Amino acid sequence: MTIDLPIVAGPLSIGQRVRLRGRVWEIENTSDAGNGQLLSLRNVTDPLDTLRVIGDVERIDVLPAPELDGPLAPHRDWKILHDALTLTQRPAPGELVGFDQARITVEDYQLVPTIRAFQRPMQRILIADDVGLGKTVEAIVLMLELRARRRADRVLVVCPAGLQDQWCDELLDKAGLDFELFDSQRVREVAQQHQRGENPWDVCRRIVTSIDYVKRPDVRRRLRDPKWDLVIVDEAHYLSETSSGAKTYRTARSRFGQFIARQTDGLILLTATPHTGDPQSFYSLITLIDDKLVASPQEMTRERTAPVVVRRYKKDIRDPADPARSRFPGIDVQTVAVSFASSEEAELYRLVHRYTQRRWKRAGADTALGFAMTVIKKRLISSRAALVATLEARKGSLSDEAPDVDVKRGLVADYRAGAPLSEEETALAEARVIGAPSVDAADRARERKELDRLIAAARQVPGEEAKAVQLLRELGALISGAITGKSEKVIVFTEFRDTHEFLRQFLERNGYAGRIAVLTGALNRGERTTEIERFAKPGIDVLLATDAASEGLNLQEHCRVLYHYELPWNPNRLEQRNGRVHRYGQREPVIVRNFTLVDTMDARILELLMEKTRQIYKELGSAGDVIGVMAGVNWEKLLMQGSGLASDSDKAESEVARAREEIERESERTKRELLAWEDRVAPARSTFNGAAARLVEDACAASAHLRLSPERRRAIVERVVGIAGGRVEEASTNPGIVRIAVPQRLRFGVPELIERAVFDPADTPRAARGVELLAAQHPLLQAIGIAARAALYDATAPLATARLACKVASAPNAGVLFTFAVRLAFADGETYAEELLPVFVPERLPINTTQAEDRALFEAPELPGTPRAGVVERLRATLFVERRDGAMHEAVARAAVRANELSAREELRGVQLSADVERWSEAKRAWLERQLAPENRQMALSLDDETAATRREDDEAYRRQRRRFEQELETLDAAVRERLDEIAKHRQVLAPERLELVGALFIVPTFETTGSR
Repeated sequence: MTIDLPIVAGPLSIGQRVRLRGRVWEIENTSDAGNGQLLSLRNVTDPLDTLRVIGDVERIDVLPAPELDGPLAPHRDWKILHDALTLTQRPAPGELVGFDQARITVEDYQLVPTIRAFQRPMQRILIADDVGLGKTVEAIVLMLELRARRRADRVLVVCPAGLQDQWCDELLDKAGLDFELFDSQRVREVAQQHQRGENPWDVCRRIVTSIDYVKRPDVRRRLRDPKWDLVIVDEAHYLSETSSGAKTYRTARSRFGQFIARQTDGLILLTATPHTGDPQSFYSLITLIDDKLVASPQEMTRERTAPVVVRRYKKDIRDPADPARSRFPGIDVQTVAVSFASSEEAELYRLVHRYTQRRWKRAGADTALGFAMTVIKKRLISSRAALVATLEARKGSLSDEAPDVDVKRGLVADYRAGAPLSEEETALAEARVIGAPSVDAADRARERKELDRLIAAARQVPGEEAKAVQLLRELGALISGAITGKSEKVIVFTEFRDTHEFLRQFLERNGYAGRIAVLTGALNRGERTTEIERFAKPGIDVLLATDAASEGLNLQEHCRVLYHYELPWNPNRLEQRNGRVHRYGQREPVIVRNFTLVDTMDARILELLMEKTRQIYKELGSAGDVIGVMAGVNWEKLLMQGSGLASDSDKAESEVARAREEIERESERTKRELLAWEDRVAPARSTFNGAAARLVEDACAASAHLRLSPERRRAIVERVVGIAGGRVEEASTNPGIVRIAVPQRLRFGVPELIERAVFDPADTPRAARGVELLAAQHPLLQAIGIAARAALYDATAPLATARLACKVASAPNAGVLFTFAVRLAFADGETYAEELLPVFVPERLPINTTQAEDRALFEAPELPGTPRAGVVERLRATLFVERRDGAMHEAVARAAVRANELSAREELRGVQLSADVERWSEAKRAWLERQLAPENRQMALSLDDETAATRREDDEAYRRQRRRFEQELETLDAAVRERLDEIAKHRQVLAPERLELVGALFIVPTFETTGSR
């Protein structure tokens, strides 16, 4: 017999059995669709048969739940059933259950972004923490919290190309989630594997891709259809706009940012440099998070932007035991001055410098030929091997047909700006310009002869190069323990693959064969992981890494000593390299050494840049601010204008003085802009003590009962897998690792065999691969949660007989502890939270306990003892039947109190949000009216960067802009009403009129057990 209950009578729940279209289905998932409840169903008799329907348009019969009766189960099973149920319940905003799902130890300060994000209706936030504070971890924690609420099924991660592999690795390692890396080739492969016409971006649900791939118009068109639950953008400052006067310039990246912000509910922007001193830049990022928060760049204030921005410096994060001490160790940066080993080595430097400088000055800095000369000069500073390879490439590429390249756009512009690029992209950018055409055929012939002389001079330099010899000395002292008192592992960074290969061969010839790990962009993800694991082992003393391979790597657990074989021209690159070891997780003071050729003017200018960088870091305390400030210095011009060898200049000191003056002038100008931004706009930085620390502490305490310890998760898996016919076997060599044969009943997105898994991240062997973490969001745990829900509706489900049990406890009265499932919802039916509510009904007394007391009784361990004969039967007869309705009534009342508490919180939030929208509306109206005023000659004009040069004085561009402003003004009221309506829907939390009975536990006090008096 079935109960004819249309879905409109109330929302259905995971685990329920329903009859639909002549078959019986189990509800695997529910979500809120605009026109009803969206149900994900699985055929009970054929688990491979699935269906998704909207309940309001179907005739659905709910199968009746089995009676709560029968023999008593062991209390352990009863508790496992209830623990398993929490796996599928949605926590309330502010409750934290996801942070202990990651395979890392999450620091308390890293929970602040998640708490802040859940203080708003949509989880959209800009995380602008300093380099090394763990922005990736913070994004993963927020993603896991959304997954716990079934709101992060479809996730897109967008980052620079050089960080794609790192993101895939981090998401798999830390969250246990496989993400597809989408580029043009992979998109074609996915398209071929599925039905013709199916959109690959819709087929795959978790994707990592590069900003420069998805910004392409043809790719963006394919992204119009999929709706994402969450989008994470790393290095998000690349999405910002720039301005000059009344004109705003948009790039292909910023247009993509505006596009993808409309395609997702959740949005996390990550950047250590949220500012450039240009108000429009930061404003454009804020509008991606919430386009109705700030009306214009001029309206930005700290109070307006604070709700959606989290920003901390390393120095702000203090040791809880000693607030005067930072949690992050210091960093000692020193220069290692190296002199040329021979006159031939010095002469080669002088000749190449003159060659590059002469042609750079003649061509101009912003030309392909000018940039080609800077590439050669950088190779000169790096190593002789890199120099010769580049000179030969230049000679081989000189031809009549050599195309010119626009160095102000695309990949080459990104390379010059120091953007994170893959090694292949870096090589491509250099290859595009290294063959830049000479002036004419005669000039080309002269240059070929000059290149022949330079190549010959390089090959005639005797002996090993001076920097390599010095590196050998430094490594010996560090590895032997002569410098720090203990043997140190050392990372050596170089910018170029040619230099990297030269150093590898040099070190192997000089005693380091078998003692070196290597990282370059040529390695795939698996090979790179292998090399990092090798570096962690005893006997592997040196890690040689190129710049492209170092992007995003976290090496702080393996090493604290870092050498720069050549100083990168861009100080930003230096900070990014240092950030690989000077970051969250580093336990010792960091040692950084910079090699410089002391005989050169280039070294003196680079040292000035480094000196200024250290000064700014000391003043501001943020690597992100250092990167932002030093971006204002034209380091390329400074180095190309220098004299080369110090001995070649009669005015060396005056040249150094001029360079110092220019560095000071440009960096101080940028710093002033930054400080003005800090004073007026930047959200107040938190030192993570006081209110912020208490907020995290309270959130963790309030949700402690929802988080299942590794021991509880293991008990759940072992018991349910065993009941359902599977096996859990512990590895003999690693006690914490298990092998699981998954029974058919639990194979909902779970493979038949899980070879290696752990319940506690600490049980994962250090160098082990392919070990899964069985956290609450793991597919097996979720399948078990669904099976637990099914136990409430299906007498054949695992744990179906565990709904009724008995426990001996320290209690003043015997009684029955009833448990109910509560679904709290907003007025529009959207689920707010799901909770498990215990109610204790004492014998011969009214219900007189509090919710906290009943929760404590629920969690209390079972005490030893056997109930006296007839006690359980008495409770079953007098309480279980007669007072069940009273328990239900009390549970409904308690749910209503809980809903009222939450409504009060949401009402306060709604009032604030509504006030923000009204304030925005007034400011936006005033701004638009000023723009449209007849006397306004400086209307704010938005232009695409590639068309700016031709449209700056184009009257038609202004006319189009005026029409857009007029339309925006006309629709302003409607936009405000729409936002206020959205807020109103979430200002009241409702409790259901009837709850779902989960189970009952007979409570027997110790004085009613055998042996008691």
